[in-house]
Parts: sequence; C-alpha cells; structure tokens
Amino acid sequence: MNKQVKPLLYFLITMILYYFLVLPFESGLGVVVYYLIQMLMFYDLLRDKRVFLIFGAIFLLSLNYYFSYFVVFHILNRLAIFALYCFAGVLLSNQLNLSKEFSFIFKSIINGIANFFHIDLLIGSLFKKENKNQKIFKSMLIGLIFSIPVVIFVLLLLTEADSVFSLFVDQFLNYFYFDLKLYDWLFSLGAGLFFFGTYISIVDPHENKIDFKMISFQIEPVIINVVLSITLIVYSLFVFIQFKYLFAQAGLPAGITYSEYAVRGFMELVVLTVFNVVLIILSRRFTKNQMSKSVRFNKLLLHSLCTITLILLASSLVRMNMYTQNYGLTRLRLIVYIFLIFEAIGLLITYYFIERDRLNLTIVYFSLAVVYYVVLNVMPIDRIVARNLVDRYLNHKQNDIEYVLQLSLDVAPEIESLFNDPKMGNRAKYFLVNKLHYVEENRNEGWIYNNYSVDQARKIAIKHQLLKYPTIRVVDNEELGCIELIYNDVVYRPFGVLSNDKLKGTQIGIREDSLDSKIYEVKGYEITEWIVDYLEVFMGGNMLFKAVGVNEIPKELEQYKQYDY
Repeated sequence: MNKQVKPLLYFLITMILYYFLVLPFESGLGVVVYYLIQMLMFYDLLRDKRVFLIFGAIFLLSLNYYFSYFVVFHILNRLAIFALYCFAGVLLSNQLNLSKEFSFIFKSIINGIANFFHIDLLIGSLFKKENKNQKIFKSMLIGLIFSIPVVIFVLLLLTEADSVFSLFVDQFLNYFYFDLKLYDWLFSLGAGLFFFGTYISIVDPHENKIDFKMISFQIEPVIINVVLSITLIVYSLFVFIQFKYLFAQAGLPAGITYSEYAVRGFMELVVLTVFNVVLIILSRRFTKNQMSKSVRFNKLLLHSLCTITLILLASSLVRMNMYTQNYGLTRLRLIVYIFLIFEAIGLLITYYFIERDRLNLTIVYFSLAVVYYVVLNVMPIDRIVARNLVDRYLNHKQNDIEYVLQLSLDVAPEIESLFNDPKMGNRAKYFLVNKLHYVEENRNEGWIYNNYSVDQARKIAIKHQLLKYPTIRVVDNEELGCIELIYNDVVYRPFGVLSNDKLKGTQIGIREDSLDSKIYEVKGYEITEWIVDYLEVFMGGNMLFKAVGVNEIPKELEQYKQYDY
C-alpha cells in the first residue's frame, strides 16, 4: 500500500470503527474486533517482540469486554489501553531511558499529548509534492478538521440554549435520516487523532515531538478563516432564530411555550460569549504581523464574530431579564447581569483590537476582570437581591422569600418590612435572631471585630425587642419521637402539660424555631432540672420539660406526668 495513503486510511478506519465498535458503553465483542483490527494495521511491526507484547496485552484486555460483564474493569481498561498506547510510542521510538526510574512515565505522558498534534502530517499524507494550490487546499483541509470540534462544541451549547434552534437541528438531521450524536463523534475524532499519533510515533519516531512554544507559532490565515467561516455559518442560523422568536416574539413552534423558551439556556450563551472572545484573541495572535488578502478577510470574519457575540450577549440579557421577572433575583443572577455589562465593554474594545492589534487584549480583559471583581465587592449584592424578592413578595408576585433567609445579615434592613407579615413575619425574625446569636457566639470581643452589617442588624433586633432573651436550641430526637430543648448544655425532654400558669417563673429565653414560644423557670425548682415552654400548646396547656438524668420527681409535679423519656 502507498506509504502516504496508509496513515490517512489508518486514521479513517480507527475513527469510524471506534464510533461503532468501542464507544457504545455495553459493547463486548465489538471491542475485541476493534483491537484485533488495530493489531492487523501494525502487522508489519509485529515481528518486533516489543510491539507483539504491547499489542498482545492490549488485545487480552479487550477480551474482558466479551468474557466478563464486570463494568468496573470495562471502565478501567479504557484508561489502561490508553496508557499502553502512550508507553508504546516511547518504547518503540527508542526514547526509553532505563537509567532514570520515572522518566518513562513523564515521556509517556508527553507522548500521549504529542499524539494529538499530528494533523499536519495527516493532511500532508495526501500530497507528494506541494505546489501553491495544493498548499492552500491542504490548509483548508486542516481548517476543516480543526472546525469539527469547534462546531460540535458550539452546536452542543446552542442546542441546549435554544429549544427552537434545537428543534431546527433535529429536523435538519431527520430530513437526511441521520442521527448525529455530537458527543460521540467528537470523542471518536479525538480517539482517531490519538491512535494516528501513536501510529506516527512508531512508524516514524522522529516526528513524535511536541514543542511547548507552540503558542508563538504563526498559523496559516487560511486555516483560521475556514474555522471562523464554518463557525459563523452556525451562529448565523442561531441569530436568525433569535431575531425571529426572541426579539420579535414571533409565534413559536407547537409544543414550546414562550416562558420556557425565554428562560432556557442563559448560561450556555454566556459560555459561548467567553469562548468567542478567546477565539478572537487566538486568531489575531496566530496571524499577527502577516500581510495578505487572507489576513484582511480574517479581520472581516473576526468583526462578524464580534458582532454575533454582542447579539449572543443581548440574547443572554433578554433571557435573564425574563427569568428574573418570573422568579426574581438571586446572587448568581445579579452577578451575571454585571458580568454581561463588563463583557459588552470588553467586546467594544475588541472591535478596536481586531483592527489594530498593538493593543494587548489579554491585559485589557484582565483589567476588566479586576474592576468587575472590585465592583462585586463594593456593591451590596445581598441587599439588592433581598429588596427585589421582598418587593415581589409584598406585591404578591412571589409566594415566599425562603431564598432571602439563606443570605447574610446584610439583608436585615430589607426584611424588617416583613416583621408584621402574618406568613413570613416570624420566619424573618427567626432568621435575624439566629444569625445574630451565631455571630455573637463565634465572634471575639474588641473594636477590631466591629462590622457595619452586624451592627445594623443588632439595632433592628433591639428596636423590635428581639434580643431581650437568648434563643434556646430545639433538637428533634427521632429515636425517641420527641423534641429536646438545650439550655446551658442541659438537655430537657417533655414531661407533661400544665393546665395553668401558677408554676411559671422568670423568663429565661425563647425557642429558636418560634419567637412566640417563651421558655420560663419553674417556680421553686432548679433551672438545671425543670423548665416550662409557655404558649407552645400541647393538649390545651403549656409543656413542662424535665432535664435528662433527673430521676426524683417532686410530688407537686408528679401529677403532670404524661411522658417518660
């Protein structure tokens, strides 16, 4: 077989068969057949005992997929086979240094990485001698291969982000009767490149090198332009759908509601905007200082990508705004709102960078990131979120404000307006008192520990007389089927119901789960043995609690005994 055709044939067979024989999770005999074919592809080298031993071990591991259904080994064997291929490249290219104990591990890892970077050799195998046209064609083919994972990545996020676009892609694929499993094909492409790299490292060892200064290389503008062009085609279809259904609010396809459509996929679009910015930076860096028509066309493509990224940002903002109107603000939603503003500023600067790349865009985005983080720190995020949710609740746009009660003490001024609310009033008070007690128990004394939010919360609690008494812990003892009160490290359990208030002494606290439930001493008895829960009604009275370990029951209290915990 032609030496230039065989590497390309090996890549295609390896990638396609990997998708059909190895990738299905429960594949058994298919895995065995796949690695048997791999051995046949290396038939010329099997006379070398080293090759025979390594591929023999790989084949034996593959047999486990057929003879056993122990899934753990199926997963581990994928990693083991990958490691053996990495080691094969080191051993068979004579890079193994037995005098250094761990060098083969390091070199195997480097070899595994290098195996993914032989696309130029893969395309070069199509040409014996390159003229100008063949060189351009070769660059276009490399660009097409590079564009495959980029387009798959973009499609995955766009289909997740937009239900109409997802429906459009499904209908397009169904029209050609083809079920495109993007994740699987992307993984198979990676496997094909890896196995092709291993093949090259064994057949032509001097090609098995990786240069970690790769970032400084210049890449043919044609390659980048092909990747950008194909990516922009996908984005253009998505943008058309955005203008038709999201911005213009046209009628949606059957089975998709507008509210569901609007709030779906926000985070995916944010990820894509960041991805696009990185793509723009890399494209300009790789074509820097080059002068050609392709470079000028590259700038046009990058301007288009920048414009589409702004549209994605606008789509994200519209979706987030609709989401917030339906469900209110959260910390994350507010943080992302601000992120979108800063990214829009960055994109406007990116327009200038594309035209005049003397600007260090990485430094610009780093500076924006610093300013963004500073803004997040000086902005009262919890108060803004709480104000939004409390207003929605008071205006009957939201049923509860449980999320507010998970925030910090910064929200105290905002939840004060809820104290008189019949549904959430007590919950808001519990939140404030419990948070303050937690702070007081865990914070040291001294002016250096002063905190404005804590001081404001304390003033509000004092204003409403919420800190007059300490809160008493309540624990649900599931084993005994009762609640326990804990005061000064003493555990109390229910004893019985008092029919009147004659034994009620001085108040010592309030229950942490109910500010209206007050805890008192029992007149004439030690507080370390007896307490009474006033207004916590059980069977028409107030509950008497006995400390754990108290066995002698006074005659006066014996008459109230109903429980024996």
